Amino acid sequence: MLNKIITSEEIAVIDILEIESTKQTLWKKDIYTEEGMVCKGIVVLIVEQVI
Repeated sequence: MLNKIITSEEIAVIDILEIESTKQTLWKKDIYTEEGMVCKGIVVLIVEQVI
C-alpha cells in the first residue's frame, strides 16, 4: 500500500465491481488512489499531477 496523500482529481467508475480492480491497477503503477462517493456516483480519487 502506498503512503496516504491528498487527492484532488477523480476518475468516474461506472460499476461498483470495477472500483477495487481500478484502484489495484493504479497502485501497481505507483499511483496513489482512494475510492470515494460524490454526487455523480462512485469515483477513484487520484493526485492532480497524474491526469
